[in-house]
Amino acid sequence: MKTENKPVLLLILLTAFFITGNLVGAGILGLPIQAGFTGFLPFLLAVTVVGGAMLYTGAVLGDEAIRSKQPKFHYPSLYQNYLGTAGKWVAVAAALVIYYGFIIAYLSGATAVIEDLLRVDLPDAIVTIIFFVLVTALTIMNPRVLRDYTALLVVLLLTSLGILVFMAEKHVVPGRLSYIDWRFIHLTVPILVTAFSFHVIIPNIAKDLKWRKATIMMALFLGVLLGYAITVLWVQVSLGVLPVEGTISITSAYYNNVPSTIPLSKIIKSAIFLNFSLFFALLAIATSYLTNGYGLMEFIDDLLTNYFKRSNKLLVIALSFGPPLLLTLLYPKIFLVALDYVGAFGVAVLFGILPCMIAIIRARSSGKVPILAAVVLLIFIAVLGFKIVKETRIVKVQPGKRYVRYNFDHYISRSEKPSTVPTEHNPGARVQDNQ
Repeated sequence: MKTENKPVLLLILLTAFFITGNLVGAGILGLPIQAGFTGFLPFLLAVTVVGGAMLYTGAVLGDEAIRSKQPKFHYPSLYQNYLGTAGKWVAVAAALVIYYGFIIAYLSGATAVIEDLLRVDLPDAIVTIIFFVLVTALTIMNPRVLRDYTALLVVLLLTSLGILVFMAEKHVVPGRLSYIDWRFIHLTVPILVTAFSFHVIIPNIAKDLKWRKATIMMALFLGVLLGYAITVLWVQVSLGVLPVEGTISITSAYYNNVPSTIPLSKIIKSAIFLNFSLFFALLAIATSYLTNGYGLMEFIDDLLTNYFKRSNKLLVIALSFGPPLLLTLLYPKIFLVALDYVGAFGVAVLFGILPCMIAIIRARSSGKVPILAAVVLLIFIAVLGFKIVKETRIVKVQPGKRYVRYNFDHYISRSEKPSTVPTEHNPGARVQDNQ
């Protein structure tokens, strides 16, 4: 994002647009599926709280970047300064979870989108490898292409999303937006943190805006606010269109680990919607892959150089992209799961809990009572707690598994007739279309 010789207001708007484009990525594709089980109103409360908390920690990290005024700003070094060696290695581990988790989610999500929306009849592994080779080659050979064409890519991304929202609004069933089930709020919160993760670009933003605090903070606020509005609108239409249960539903999408654009395109039977769904999903995934792939390479190179005293481009590439590709090939249906882990064990720690600890330390050193920092810290601890509860099944509340093995294309090929959908307890049960 080139910012030389531009008026301050234009700089703020361009930067805010860049932040919004970073927010509207793979996370927003999975969010409606996770949020659908708890309902729109609980989601609205959760997204407001989590979005505000993420903005707060973004401001904390932005302030630290301003204070350092370093062209190269590394989060592990920042946390080491405040929290010692333990803080550094926790940051390293959390960063790896974020980077690897995102790459895995992008590969899995792209595979699902290509197979379901393009009707590609190839094994998962072949589709994954083809997509991986194309986007990884672009990331390695021309890593700054995204930055050079940021504005164009963001405009294309948001325009396609706007068209999808406009078309989907006509299919919204208002009664579906009144559905509420607070038992499943633990499914929504971790992926919300993922969807509002933009903190990795804060050092670049601070440098581009010449470390001017008022300008940086205004850009952060406007970028997150626009991202918040887009996220709420997208989830509103998605939950208004998709039923919670049925052959094409939130439940079937959840257990098939697919992005929300896939079931939406099956209900909104329009070639235009299908094409824009494909375009939006692949553009969101590919641009996010380029950004995070390049960031991962820089992170691995920094780790090898500073902590292991060796670096080699081929080794950096292998360590950056080899592990996530292998995991995706072993576990291809892992899109929502990967986003979930990124939010709870990566973003919530690196960009939630640790920044709050910095804010508390700085407030106490100035003789202030860190009430806001403590409240936000509790929010991110709760995010981590939700994920632990889900994984350990301390509270055994899960969505029904009636549509675990449902195949969207299988249903569409059988027209509007009732479909035989295998269930956990009754493989031959017949289920009526619940649109």
